[in-house]
Amino acid sequence: MGVEFPDFLRGIALIGKYGTTYLPVAVDPTGQLYIVLTGAPDITIPGTVNVDDLNTVKQIQGTDGAVYRTAKVDASGQFIMVPRGQSGNYMAIDANGFMTAVLKGDYGGTLYTIGLDNEGRITAYLVDDVDAFGKINTTGIAELAARLGSPVRFDRRGKVMELETFKDGIGRLQFNYAGASIAYALNPVIFMKDGYSLMCTIAGGAGDTLENIMENGGNWAGKLGFSWNFRVTNKRGLAKCRIAVYTGSTYYYGGLCYDQDNEKLTYLHTDATEHDLTGGSNVKVSANVWNYIKVVVDPSTGKYVRGIFNNNEYDMSALSLMNSASTDAKRFIGYAKLSWTATGTEIYYLDNLVATNAEPA
Repeated sequence: MGVEFPDFLRGIALIGKYGTTYLPVAVDPTGQLYIVLTGAPDITIPGTVNVDDLNTVKQIQGTDGAVYRTAKVDASGQFIMVPRGQSGNYMAIDANGFMTAVLKGDYGGTLYTIGLDNEGRITAYLVDDVDAFGKINTTGIAELAARLGSPVRFDRRGKVMELETFKDGIGRLQFNYAGASIAYALNPVIFMKDGYSLMCTIAGGAGDTLENIMENGGNWAGKLGFSWNFRVTNKRGLAKCRIAVYTGSTYYYGGLCYDQDNEKLTYLHTDATEHDLTGGSNVKVSANVWNYIKVVVDPSTGKYVRGIFNNNEYDMSALSLMNSASTDAKRFIGYAKLSWTATGTEIYYLDNLVATNAEPA
């Protein structure tokens, strides 16, 4: 291909190659060189890209899978960004630039939404294990404060129905005793919690007993527990933790006992006598040291659940409770029962009597 110019005109023609064909490079009416950009076939941008010194409009694209999408700007020319998760859940950003997000937490492999109150504060709850009905129990601030201020040394399983630390006196306890020289009074010198314990003194003979009784109405559910702390001087006698349950149709009675003379644990058998507890032999305690005893029963099965003495726990689930028919009103009674096995003076100090329900298995 040839290009001819007049003799008086000094000019050249620029030729560019397009494929196998050479084409002249064009200029605008004022003789300025200009170009028209087009996308390569593998980019699949249709049409031409209009770019000159007066028009700077450009399109930015990103891949959405195999499809190209155009990036957008707002009325001020700012890029619009919409963050989202891989599954397609968007995070919203308002006109002031605040991001709205849904927070989730993992529980057992399942995501649960973290809630807010009506002022935008994160809502959090302390929870206990499920109760006797399978319902999760939330713990409020008031209850938490009560727990933090409650006895330090007691088995935390189960929900507290009633407790006595003697800080406000002898309180709700009832007393039943057999013997000529038995006395009980608050003691401000020896205690575990809140400045007082209950001092129980006997100066009589063998077989004398003193029962410290905590009774609760029928507002309980599930398995029941009763526990207390005790301290002795001469280690001579029996410390019995007893539970009586009236269901409205049946009376159940059972308990755990520490035999100080023989240094062993026994339980109340269905024949109304004490039987040795498996694994409860050679249990030693020291005088003037606080000890802990607890028994848990299940009225729905008529059996024990477990016993606890100091740092040892005993499975009692195969043992049956004493029982008989009874139409008495539904109620729970816990007994801290002290029996003396020899003549002479013995002193017990009791503290932290706690009745529980909704005990776990």
